[in-house]
Amino acid sequence: MEKNKRNRCIQVYVLDKEKAAIEKRAKESGKTSSDFLRSCGLEQKIVTKPSTNLVSIRLQAENLKNHVLSHKHLAVEASDQRGLETAENLLSLIDTIILTALK
Repeated sequence: MEKNKRNRCIQVYVLDKEKAAIEKRAKESGKTSSDFLRSCGLEQKIVTKPSTNLVSIRLQAENLKNHVLSHKHLAVEASDQRGLETAENLLSLIDTIILTALK
């Protein structure tokens, strides 16, 4: 008996046209339908949907960033160097928060 013989089955229900499309793509890739579906299931990177809280935090950070950008613009117009530096520091911090939320 072969050591790594596949002996488990997963049932997947599909429409006739989906079955035909899978078989066609498998044949085009030089694989059996089983090999093709196995590679699709095991070799693809899984992308998870972000939580509602994470999306909310990101949106709030984007809104805050827009508000700070308005203040930065006013600081530039008023030649307010301290206000400009503060706005730039806040923008950097907000960008860090947004990037962290996306990881």
